Amino acid sequence: MRFLENEVDSLQRMQLTDLARAFSGDPELRLEISYLSYYDAAARTAAVSAFWKDYPQPEAMAGMKADLYLRTYGSAWYSDAQDIAAFLAWSADSFRFPELARQLFALGEEHRLEAVCLLRRPGMRRAFAVRNRRYGSYYAAKAGMHRGRREVADAPLTALAAYRCVCAAGEDRLAAVSLLRECCREAGMPDEAAERSLDFPDRMRRQETTAEAARECRQVLLAAVQALIAAGGPTAERSILTSRKWPALRRLSRFLT
Repeated sequence: MRFLENEVDSLQRMQLTDLARAFSGDPELRLEISYLSYYDAAARTAAVSAFWKDYPQPEAMAGMKADLYLRTYGSAWYSDAQDIAAFLAWSADSFRFPELARQLFALGEEHRLEAVCLLRRPGMRRAFAVRNRRYGSYYAAKAGMHRGRREVADAPLTALAAYRCVCAAGEDRLAAVSLLRECCREAGMPDEAAERSLDFPDRMRRQETTAEAARECRQVLLAAVQALIAAGGPTAERSILTSRKWPALRRLSRFLT
């Protein structure tokens, strides 16, 4: 709670807490600061991300509000814990790269939930625009870093995260599309697989439930990994296997635990 107490005044803390309680329907919900934003119904806790601590207060406040919209409205009411558990079980038992599966699903489900929030609560749009703009820049920079290190599994995924943010914000996609294509090409993925990745945000946005999102992600994962390994051989496979922590995308997956 240090950041909330030191960097946000009492009125803003009250506003964020009231917002979280109103959307979650829990009048006793506690609000915390964490490396990752999340909602934990059992612990009666929601957290905003420490990602916002280095931004000017107006942007930080908008970003924290968007975190709460996504978690205490989106995750709390429109994400199914049993379907998430089923997907995680599948990725652990039946898929060779479970951490890759976890991160892609987190990315897709976040996009789906944001679309749900905006459909039902259009007033959330401004806060989400701030969140997507800042995260888009963050992931684009991470993708560039991974490209420089020749980390062929991490670079396309962070580029996809940046592209997702651009799509959600309704901004010009040209630079994000170029980055994603280049990362996929450098990973050895065929052009067809790279072009399919451009459809991923729109496909996830159209899924109405967590179960549908999970099915879509399974199909994408199986096709993408097959294409990557077929094109890149043992080198690509080793890159995926060694990308176990996925630090650049770790913040996406807290709500999947």
